[in-house]
Amino acid sequence: MNESNLNMSVPDLIVKADLGISHARRDLEFLSLYGVTEQMIQALEADNNDLKDLPTEEELQAEESEAVAKKNESAQNLRVMIRSIMVRANEIWGPHSMTVKSFGTEELSQLDDNKLLRAARRVKRVATKKLPELATKGLKQDNLEELAKETK
Repeated sequence: MNESNLNMSVPDLIVKADLGISHARRDLEFLSLYGVTEQMIQALEADNNDLKDLPTEEELQAEESEAVAKKNESAQNLRVMIRSIMVRANEIWGPHSMTVKSFGTEELSQLDDNKLLRAARRVKRVATKKLPELATKGLKQDNLEELAKETK
């Protein structure tokens, strides 16, 4: 349920529905004159029970916080993997060489998630092409496969 379409919170709606259901059951004989049936009350009760089964705001915020923490950890791991490759590239070609610039990792710590992901894929692609040279500094195919795995 989209809470923004309500004039009250979901918990308040649940309480009011519980109260309304209770009153409707109590006054069913009178309300039956207006077409209210036990089946209608049961349908309202079923809808209200569905609302009660929805996750609370606190549960959703906790899930969101966990997802953000996991994303930030993955981004940090990605940066560490990229930097590990770039240290080797800088040792071989020098930090101002066009080969190192082709990796596209300037201001790595400032990249947003989308740009970081694209940069990691580019690093993997360029490092794969330059693997024979980078292998002399200890880079292995496994390192590149691990980087590729992190970008999926």
